[in-house]
Amino acid sequence: MAHDLQAVQAITLTIPEIHPSLNEWARRWHPFRIAREKRRWQQMIALLCSGKKMLAVPAIVTVTHFFPNRRKRDFDNYTPKFILDGIKGVLLPDDNAEWIVELRTRFSHDPENPRTEVTLTPV
Repeated sequence: MAHDLQAVQAITLTIPEIHPSLNEWARRWHPFRIAREKRRWQQMIALLCSGKKMLAVPAIVTVTHFFPNRRKRDFDNYTPKFILDGIKGVLLPDDNAEWIVELRTRFSHDPENPRTEVTLTPV
């Protein structure tokens, strides 16, 4: 018997800034500053998610950084720790491998509007 399942749509979140790099926060910041920044990102993401429903299925998370310049950057320095912590309990029940089946990081360039876009694609 076929079930009527409502199609679960992808969710895209636009964050008006770029996640700090590991070189910036993991090596140079005091632990109190890291905790404060993590809370700030969680609050910002919660505000940006207002009106969005939490996914009830696992997802592929794609994080695209739109940098203001074309400077060379390493993908491994842009692990989106604060973003994943921010979507936990807001867009996904958790940020573990049960709910995030794949994490993709992309770089792009937009000198007029630097930002970070996060897309959760249900699987």
